Amino acid sequence: MVTEATINKHATALLDHYVQCYTEKYGQAPTVNRYRDRWGFRNMYEDLGPAQAKMVVEYYFKTQRPAHPMMQLFNNYDRLSTIMNDQNNDEQNRMRLTKETEQRVKEWEEKIANSRG
Repeated sequence: MVTEATINKHATALLDHYVQCYTEKYGQAPTVNRYRDRWGFRNMYEDLGPAQAKMVVEYYFKTQRPAHPMMQLFNNYDRLSTIMNDQNNDEQNRMRLTKETEQRVKEWEEKIANSRG
């Protein structure tokens, strides 16, 4: 069982990560209410886990959302997580299909070369 202190520590770390990503993107730190906003990140941590939540924050800043408001992240982190996972799965599937296609083409070319002569 995860303790309250650990959950709060991870929620604060996610908040700090959001601030860092925001600052990198916009050149200035966002205005945050650390007490209030920690609760949203706490929910993210509890629903997604620390690694997935951190990746969702990073993915959020790759979206075209103007100004990347924190409340928008809190309201949509589950959807963002699903979209991010679907894109990763799709990319891995495309890479696998590309390798399989390359192998088939190679086998076909060898078969054609062997039949000619």
